[in-house]
Amino acid sequence: MTKKKVPSAGAIIGWLGAVGTVLGIVGFFISDLPDLMGGSRGLSEDSIVSTLAAMQSDKERAELQLTQIYLADREAANLLTQQALDQQFATSQAILSTAHAAHEEFVATQNVFSGMTATADALNATATQVSLDAAATQAAIAQITPTHTPLPTITPTPAPVTDYRTLLMADVQPTSDGSVRFSAQALQPIPSPPPDGLAYVWLLDTDRDAQTGQPIQDIGIDARVAARFDNGAWIGTVRLVQPDGEMGGLFYGLEVSVDGPNVSVISSSQHALPGSFDWVIRVEVGKQVFGLWPFESHSVYLR
Repeated sequence: MTKKKVPSAGAIIGWLGAVGTVLGIVGFFISDLPDLMGGSRGLSEDSIVSTLAAMQSDKERAELQLTQIYLADREAANLLTQQALDQQFATSQAILSTAHAAHEEFVATQNVFSGMTATADALNATATQVSLDAAATQAAIAQITPTHTPLPTITPTPAPVTDYRTLLMADVQPTSDGSVRFSAQALQPIPSPPPDGLAYVWLLDTDRDAQTGQPIQDIGIDARVAARFDNGAWIGTVRLVQPDGEMGGLFYGLEVSVDGPNVSVISSSQHALPGSFDWVIRVEVGKQVFGLWPFESHSVYLR
């Protein structure tokens, strides 16, 4: 659509001057031409007045129309200017939003990298400690000296309970990577969180000699593997046991898993558990102990 060209302000003023000149000439002819020609007849005064009034009205109407055209042109120009400014502002806002989003993405990426670095550092520190603990465990178990003790007696059974402190079954099995999995199932799901000091403890007779180690049921234990809840977390440990029941060094690094009534502990090959041992399991809460499983005799682990 072709936009009409609006006259400039100078052109409008020129047109108004031209109209005034024309009206002056017309007025001259109307008023003086009869006298100049010598005629006696002319327009009446009323006719002249009416004609001049009509011409003045046309002049004013023309001036008004030209003024309106000029103002409309200015308004259109102002509107176009405002639209251009609005478009420029919108473009600036879009650029700022894009830059802000890019900054937030950069900060988030940096946070992820920082978290990954901290996690890697923690894992490296844990792996180092586990390696040291595993080496210490291996050396300690290798140095166990069989000590003669009186024949084991039947361990008194504490008051029976019918919840997560009662065991339905337990097992010790080798895994394909050379680790040993200790697993157990309680009568009811283990609370979350459980009470502090709750522990599922496998008692091991590593030399399979009932006359050495601490007497428990019909075996003499000299090591224990435990999954213990302490300070808000499950911890897997290996400890040596003296013939009088005193416990030796504490070694960490075992993987613990708890799901409903099931609990398991994985001892890696680095802990150097023997290829066979006799064992029983019991539940402990602090210094309080609960019934053993199996209820009589013991179970045997053979790789």
